[in-house]
Amino acid sequence: MLDAMRNGAHSKIISTFLFGLLMLAAGGMAFMDVGGFFRNGTVGNNIAKIGREEISAQAFDNTVQRIARAQGMTAKQAYQYGLTGQILQQDINSRLLSQGAMKNDIYVGDAQVAEQINQMLAPALKGQPGADRHAVLQTLLRNQNMGEAELIGTIRNSMMSTILQAAIQSGTTTPPRQEALDIYRVQNESRTVQGFILTNESVKGVEDAKEETLKALYEAAKGAKYSIPETRKFTMAILGEDNVRASLKISDEDLKKEYDKNSVSYTAPEHRVVQQAVLDKEESAAKVVAAIKGGKGLKDAVQAVTSSSTAYLGEDNFVKAGLPKPVADATFDAKADQAVGPVKTPLGYHVLVVKKIIAPEVKSFESVREDLRKGLIQEKMGQQMQTTANTVDDRLAGGEDINKIAQELGLKVETIGPVGNGGATSDKHDALKDYGKDRAYILKTAFEMNEGETAPVLQLGDGRYAAIHMDKVDPLSFRPYEDVRAEIKKDWLAEQQASLNHDRAVRVQQDIAGGNKPLAAAASENGFSVVTFSGLKRTTPQPAIGEEAMSYIFDAVKGETISSPVPNGYLIGTVTSVDTPDPAKVSDADLKPVIEQLKKQSGQDVMMAYVRHLQDKLGVKVNRELLDRMYGLESGTTAE
Repeated sequence: MLDAMRNGAHSKIISTFLFGLLMLAAGGMAFMDVGGFFRNGTVGNNIAKIGREEISAQAFDNTVQRIARAQGMTAKQAYQYGLTGQILQQDINSRLLSQGAMKNDIYVGDAQVAEQINQMLAPALKGQPGADRHAVLQTLLRNQNMGEAELIGTIRNSMMSTILQAAIQSGTTTPPRQEALDIYRVQNESRTVQGFILTNESVKGVEDAKEETLKALYEAAKGAKYSIPETRKFTMAILGEDNVRASLKISDEDLKKEYDKNSVSYTAPEHRVVQQAVLDKEESAAKVVAAIKGGKGLKDAVQAVTSSSTAYLGEDNFVKAGLPKPVADATFDAKADQAVGPVKTPLGYHVLVVKKIIAPEVKSFESVREDLRKGLIQEKMGQQMQTTANTVDDRLAGGEDINKIAQELGLKVETIGPVGNGGATSDKHDALKDYGKDRAYILKTAFEMNEGETAPVLQLGDGRYAAIHMDKVDPLSFRPYEDVRAEIKKDWLAEQQASLNHDRAVRVQQDIAGGNKPLAAAASENGFSVVTFSGLKRTTPQPAIGEEAMSYIFDAVKGETISSPVPNGYLIGTVTSVDTPDPAKVSDADLKPVIEQLKKQSGQDVMMAYVRHLQDKLGVKVNRELLDRMYGLESGTTAE
């Protein structure tokens, strides 16, 4: 079965697929904030126990390390920030659903798992003609720190959980039409407001700021607004597979041993070319067999007995595993040109004629020699990469120059920076954009180093290794007061105008709402004209007035005058109309998106209840003490 799964692609492609499986709850199960998992319970040296299934500390740590690294943090940081708990809860949810699926006779077989992997990898394989599947699978497992059994189990559990979720949620009832209609009318209610915007800039008469005020503002805001962030420039030397491939030598003896060890993989089983017909009645099938024995071909026999050739399925090439067991047993016991049947299956009564028997075929050692060589090289690649990385590490620790080592070994050398701690250069270019999820890990390492220091060699997510030497550190500095004085003065003026405008808006709104002054007169008095904001809807953004003003408008009643902050001042306006859709004119097509959303929410509620039921029925225990020992920080420390 594992041979059927050796359908690899580049590790980056498969890593993405696996990460999605390992983070199962990030999709259909993200809503399951199931409480009570982290209760006290002793489960030995395992992290958790779900029914009879246990999560070992080693397996869980592998997952945590893999996911934390992808997020650019350490395992301890992941624990402090709650990511470790999320990973564990998601794993528990997945295992609960998997056990629930088995209790409901839902099981995904080996062939389905293999087919799922093939489907996921088909695009990558198409783009990499000639890729050695076995070798790529081994690279994947090595990079993911997984075994084949763990990979298969992860995919199987995911598929079983998905089937169970779909089955449970398919029974969700459709919400009442009136409920959907009420929600639709609220979502599609429209309002019209007549008003004007008191802009902050229109406030006049603000006195100039005193010099001591500006200097005090500079000192208060210097660190946040006028700092020149620390930057770093460093050299990276990258060790990849190409650097060690030439040194790997595989002898013919090694190849022959590998061939003998996997001889079953190179044996094609017996095939049979078979014509087949499936009939509804046993009596008809027996007549077809008799007609064949009388000299007719299968198709003609079916035509003669049923007056139609519909039951004739044609001729195809089968291995024994490709047929239902009763049919397979009868067919592979028959001789060439022999009629077989009737054989009963859930599909009906089968009649078959064996047209040709193709004997098992074994691929010769010579025909697969080069494929074996590629596979062995790939398997040994990880070990050789690790050995070379350790050598580089030792030489760097001994004080050797990184550029000298890189030149001798043919490593790729790249100078990064100067960059800030976000990875951007002075012209806003992302200097580490080509390193994907590793960029955060690289930056964290670089910004923990001193100038002239070389960090221990680190492994990247794609299996390569990187050595980092810190060339130059430019510490945090600040823009001089003289350079930013005009900016500070402008900001101070804007703040004063905004404060005075707030007070003005309150007075104007009170005058209009109290009947002391008409809307148009208030607008004219302040140098503005009344405008109409029509067709406003809750679900349609209005950048000119912003979300806060929309909230004020839809909380108001018809005829009410509001004062609301907007991006550049305050909106003074009166709600002049409130229009909701006529229920008689709302079609079923209009309500469909609302109903689907309500059904989805209902399905999530059902799934949450089901998982809680499984939790209570099967029992869930988590070893909180072991989690603290593995990932807890030392007293008095915090994650960086």
